[in-house]
Amino acid sequence: MKYACILFSATLLTLTVTVNSKNLDKISMVQELKLKVQNLKPDDLFVQTLYNFYEYLEEKSVSNENYVGCFQDYYCQRMFRGYAKNDTLHMTNKLCIDICKNFGFVYSGTQFGQWCHCGDSRPEPAYNPQVADNLCDVKCSGNPLEKCGGPHKMSVYKTGIEQYRFDLSSNRTIGESSTFANGKWLLTPTTCIT
Repeated sequence: MKYACILFSATLLTLTVTVNSKNLDKISMVQELKLKVQNLKPDDLFVQTLYNFYEYLEEKSVSNENYVGCFQDYYCQRMFRGYAKNDTLHMTNKLCIDICKNFGFVYSGTQFGQWCHCGDSRPEPAYNPQVADNLCDVKCSGNPLEKCGGPHKMSVYKTGIEQYRFDLSSNRTIGESSTFANGKWLLTPTTCIT
């Protein structure tokens, strides 16, 4: 019991430092501390409350400014076709963002609580319309306090990676909002200036 009290005190101190420094983007640290508290097998209501607080911090670590919205997705017309992963035990929006970011994708999307999809194109309203956020209501398999899409609905987030196109004919980078027609990009620095 003495070891548990020392570990609990150290964990509480680490939590205080973490919260005070607003270092909430360090999700792995929060998860590690939560695991330490969980492994104490507490009977104490205070320790359980602390554990619940760790779950809250995990949920808040995904920035709302990266949230794009809830979108309709179809099996035959997938919104994101770059990469997909099914994780029935650990999926969260943050995990999906990290997976997609590590593979270099611009967008990530969770679906049905356990699927992560990655892609580079913003959802196209004609094919994948945005729907009410409350339709993305399935709990994430890795955090039941967090919502990870729904049946044929995807919670979409920006990963933080910027998308650029490269014009091979003139060796220059073109921004994300360029237009493609007749086999070439129409918005170039030259056409933008004129």
